[in-house]
Amino acid sequence: MFVDSHCHLQPFKPEKLSQTLQEARQAGVEALLSMGQNLDISAQTVHLHERESSVWAGIGIHPWQAVPVDAEARERLMDLAEREGVVAIGEVGLDFERVSDGTAHETQVQALVAQLRLARELGLPLSLHCRGAHPQMLALLDKEGMGVRGVIHSFAGNADQMKRWLDRGFYVGVGYRALVRPGKEEARELALQIPLDRLLLETDASYSSAWGDSGEKLTPGHVKLVAETLAADRGTTAEALGTATTANARRLFRLPAGE
Repeated sequence: MFVDSHCHLQPFKPEKLSQTLQEARQAGVEALLSMGQNLDISAQTVHLHERESSVWAGIGIHPWQAVPVDAEARERLMDLAEREGVVAIGEVGLDFERVSDGTAHETQVQALVAQLRLARELGLPLSLHCRGAHPQMLALLDKEGMGVRGVIHSFAGNADQMKRWLDRGFYVGVGYRALVRPGKEEARELALQIPLDRLLLETDASYSSAWGDSGEKLTPGHVKLVAETLAADRGTTAEALGTATTANARRLFRLPAGE
């Protein structure tokens, strides 16, 4: 069995979502974590769990959509975080690669600090997006998020940076970008160095994401292919890798057995 530890299911229309979840179940995916990107999408994510018990919610403001987290926004995040089915603060973080404007960087930092404090206050794990900002994020975590744990989603960094996250108790998410995309051999090699008890599988699937060069839509069911690819690299089976990473996801996000 598998857990897709990071996807985005909010944009799917109801009929397409039902089909997508059915295909995921057929691939052995027993739980999915759908991540928020702003306040409205986070609310939609919470409502997904109300309709689909296998879908768990992350709530938060993505760095690409970062806005200052004022008292009103914080109150709304607090309200959402206390709803049934919310298991993470995410997808949050910093992205200094795609976003080059210095003022936008300041907004990202302010939003992340507010959400680190929220995660610490509520005892929720983080699902973190980090591009070109590992030193800054690690410094913020040490200052504002001591004791908070989580996962670096779709890790993009070097071995030293990964070690620093692991030393802080974080998990590392591996998916399509690290294993399948051409030109990602270094990232694929790095994925072999993740300790088995800190590894999570993911797809980052959404309504617009594609798998490989064929244009086939990427869905949570493709987490099985992620497992098969990584298992072959690590000299094990997809089933064994699925068992281990599912246990990791349940431990980090405190998912109940059988969901």
